[in-house]
Amino acid sequence: MAGDGLPLKTDAGFAVPVPQSTEPWLYAVGDVNGLAPTTHMGVYQARIASNAILSFIKGNRLPVKINIPIGGSMAKSKPSERTFPQVIFTEPNIATVGHTLMSAKATGLKVRTVDSEFSIPGAWLYGDGQPGWARWVIEEGTEKLVGATFCCVEGSEF
Repeated sequence: MAGDGLPLKTDAGFAVPVPQSTEPWLYAVGDVNGLAPTTHMGVYQARIASNAILSFIKGNRLPVKINIPIGGSMAKSKPSERTFPQVIFTEPNIATVGHTLMSAKATGLKVRTVDSEFSIPGAWLYGDGQPGWARWVIEEGTEKLVGATFCCVEGSEF
């Protein structure tokens, strides 16, 4: 929290505007920015902030060697009220991010769902012989993934 007890304001890459500074150097992820005080959201924000930091270093050709992980992206994400991951810590966990089928339709999106069995590798170690399930909500025409729900052992990890 800022000195006045308010959350720190950030840009889309979670950089905090600092007076008299032209370069981003302070980033606020997790509870301190007041967006969503959950561990899973903090991890999500940290990924966005790290991409922003790496993009800045690469774009300004600073003397730091960067090896982008395979499958990594240097793009900035834009926080949205629909991107907040949520978890219900039941057995098994129920985890969601983005739209559900109902919320997508309520906002006027034309979507379809893909349902499948789903479980983490080694779920049998927990004594759970039943597979979980996943639902993917996909926008028709663009094929863009707009939401996902997981119900499985340790589904919160997704």
